[in-house]
Order: sequence, then C-alpha cells, then structure tokens
Amino acid sequence: MIGPFFGLAMSIVQLESEQHARNQAESAIVSVQEAFELGANGAALLVVEGGSHIAINFSRPWITNEAGDRRPVWIARWRSARLGETTIRYADSRDCPAILDMLALAETLERPFLDLPGIPEELEPPPPADQPTQLPPGTMTDGPSFQFRAHGQFESGVASIFTMSGNAASPIAPWARRTLAALEPCWRVGDGL
Repeated sequence: MIGPFFGLAMSIVQLESEQHARNQAESAIVSVQEAFELGANGAALLVVEGGSHIAINFSRPWITNEAGDRRPVWIARWRSARLGETTIRYADSRDCPAILDMLALAETLERPFLDLPGIPEELEPPPPADQPTQLPPGTMTDGPSFQFRAHGQFESGVASIFTMSGNAASPIAPWARRTLAALEPCWRVGDGL
C-alpha cells in the first residue's frame, strides 16, 4: 500500500519538474529576445508565434578572401527558442543571395505614420460608458507578432535606428514569413563566416 506522503512527494516532484521546464523555456525566450540586437551596421527580425521565438540578426562585416581582397558580406544569424530548446544557425550572402533579396525588400516595406489618439483634439463626444471601445481595423489582441529593427537615417541625413512591429494583419508579416521561407535552405551550423 502506498501512503499519502508518497502521493504528496510525487506531486511535489512533478510540480518542481514542471517549474524547471517553464524556467528553461523562459530562459530560452529571454536568450532569443536578447539576440534581437543590432550590430554596428545591421538589421534584426523577431517573430513570436505559437510558442516559438525566432530572432534573425543581419550584420555586414568586412572579410578578406584568399587573394587578400577585402569586401563586405552579409551574415544572417538565426536564434530560436521553443519549449526550452535554443537553436543557433548561420547563413551568409556568399552562399545565400536571398539574404540580400530579403533585405532589399525590407527597404520597400510600408512604414507606419504617427497616429496618436486624440491628436489633434477629438471633436466628437466620447461613446457612452456602457458601449465597448472599438479597436481600429486590423487590430489583433493575440496571435503572431513581428518586429523589424534596422539602422536608417532621417531625410536630413542624421543616423537613426527604427523599429516596426505588427501582427498578422500588418505589412511586415508577409515579408517576415517570406524571409523565413527564403532563408530556410541556407542555414548551417558554424561560426557564421
């Protein structure tokens, strides 16, 4: 016969095991979000969907080939987390021209404009308190999210870093999905050069 303390001990072990798995998953997610950083001349894409977090960093180091010639190469670094597992892979523009194609497409993405609620001052009276607030068209409160961060500049020539984010209804979503698909055959394990 199994005593009540054995059942309690098994429940505690199960809870500790579940908490450990949650901690590992959260640690992997933080690791991916920390990877969503920019180098001195790069860009980054972050996709969060269905429990997966994927960060792709694009950087442009100068390399020297066998003949001693220096030239820039775009490096893409993939870091993903799902269920506590972290994966890191690399691709570069020497073997994967899709990197350049996707970055060129990023420059054509529709950019949002500022639209602060109540600015200019709203002239219409507020809706009745018992009426639910209407969200703008295309607004989603759950589902996948996408962020793109890159170096840029203002029309005046002043350097800047900007971030665009959106959900599945935003213009960034199709580009992000296309980028993931285009780079899929390019990924390899290694140091990225």
